[in-house]
Amino acid sequence: MIKKILTSFTLLLTVTVTTSEAARLTDSELAELPASAKKLVLFNRDIIDRGGKGTKSISFKDTNYQFSITAIYDAKNNEPPMHIVVVSSDGNEANIGFKIVRKCTLTEQGDPLINRVIRVDGTNISAAMGCGKDPSNQGVTQEVFVLKTQAGKAYVQKQFSENPYVFVDFGSGEVPFATDGFNALWQRTDEPAL
Repeated sequence: MIKKILTSFTLLLTVTVTTSEAARLTDSELAELPASAKKLVLFNRDIIDRGGKGTKSISFKDTNYQFSITAIYDAKNNEPPMHIVVVSSDGNEANIGFKIVRKCTLTEQGDPLINRVIRVDGTNISAAMGCGKDPSNQGVTQEVFVLKTQAGKAYVQKQFSENPYVFVDFGSGEVPFATDGFNALWQRTDEPAL
């Protein structure tokens, strides 16, 4: 029963915007979900109760192992910014970073990167944040977050490896990311290049 509920729920959340009916699982159905999936249901309930449509999360697997992307359709945002998790390689090892496609302005002058603390599943992670052009649309800017420490990278990698959903707060509220396919992408990207 647990697997059936989780499979159906995950498929629904990764393909369509969560509807009020999908966010209204019974207490017994909620109790059978992993903690991060339960948190996602409650997160969507809150958005829907405040007049929004819910979230749309597309997993690494559903983007052909390229990235995970989330949009939050709350009552104020019919065209929300896209929140993206990217796994890349520097030629020797895999790295994980985040992008938010929206107008990006830095408040500190001089250095193109500023220090930020993001929260991943409730834990503070040191990151550098900068602005850049969206490569697919040069008229759009994006905020880019790069993890600064090995300990932070290891923690984030572990969270994405072990949970169906990971919640990241960039400073304006949590964003849920679907993790299906993360391990396959991480392993492929973590292989040294010749």
